[in-house]
Order: sequence, then C-alpha cells, then structure tokens
Amino acid sequence: MKIKKAIDKFDAIMESVESYLVFLLLFAMLFFVFIGVIFRYGFGFTLSWGEELPRYIMIWATFIGASLGVKKGSHISVDALEAFLPLAAKRVVVVISYVISLAFCIVILAIGVPFIGSLADSGQLSPALRIPMYFAYLAVLIGIGMMAIRYLLLLIFELFYPQSSEFSVQNQNKEDPLSGRGGFVE
Repeated sequence: MKIKKAIDKFDAIMESVESYLVFLLLFAMLFFVFIGVIFRYGFGFTLSWGEELPRYIMIWATFIGASLGVKKGSHISVDALEAFLPLAAKRVVVVISYVISLAFCIVILAIGVPFIGSLADSGQLSPALRIPMYFAYLAVLIGIGMMAIRYLLLLIFELFYPQSSEFSVQNQNKEDPLSGRGGFVE
C-alpha cells in the first residue's frame, strides 16, 4: 500500500501542477491577445510579437492540457465495443488501449528527442520573438512525456489496484456505457 500512496501523491501533485500551468498559460494567452487588440485598434499599430507569443503559449497549454485530459478521461475514444463486453473482457480491452497509447507516446518521444536536438543545433529562431524554435516544439515532447506518465499510471492502477482507480473498468457506472474512461465528462 505504500507504493499506491506514493503513486497517488505523485498523481495529485502532477494534476495540481498541470492544472495550475494550464490556467496560467491560458490566462497569459488571453492577456497577450487582449494587449494586441488594444494596440491594434486603440493605438493604430501592431506589436511584432502580438500573434506569435499567444500561438506558442497556446501550443504549450494544449500539450500540457492533453496530459490533464488523460487524467480526466476526456480524450475521445471508441468504446462502443467495450460497452457490451463483460467486465473481464472490458479490463483486457482497457489494458490494451493503455499499452497502445503508452507505446504511441514512447514512439513520439523517441522520434522527437533527436528532432529537438537537431533543431537546437540549427540555431533557428522564431520570426518575431527571436527565441529558439525548439522551445515551441519542446511543448510536444513535454506534453507527450506527461501523457506517457499518465498512461503508465492508469496501466498500473488498472492492473494492480483496479478497485481503487476512479477510471478502472470495475468502478464505472454499469447503467451508462458513456460514464467512464473516454466518455462524456462533467
């Protein structure tokens, strides 16, 4: 049970950091877009970085939010088959989906790390902000890495602690096939 408590604590910290970062990034994006509109229509000139900075902030918020989406079970999925399977078969399908998702994340990381390295070596800068372009692409790796951690945690909970996982097949509402992993989230 010590391992489960440690994983739960890590998961809670990760969720808190992700939520806080997504909030800050979206607020910053809104702020910079608002400033750009004020300067464009209020003062008659545009800021050179007025579109680029919010775009990069949105990229970072999207990929960090994608990890949070894995935690909340809000990513789209096809679970029509899963809704009609018995509990044991559902667990197998869920475990397979977590393994495939984790493998996808690992493949993207394996491709992305050398790509970011070569981009960093090239010294390419963004047009307006003049920041290294790898900074924008790094959001993909960070977000995918966080998603990989999330899928690993979900896999561990489904395999070893199915009774205590809020997204476990065993704890889904049996009346509503859309109530669990991948369904509609309140």
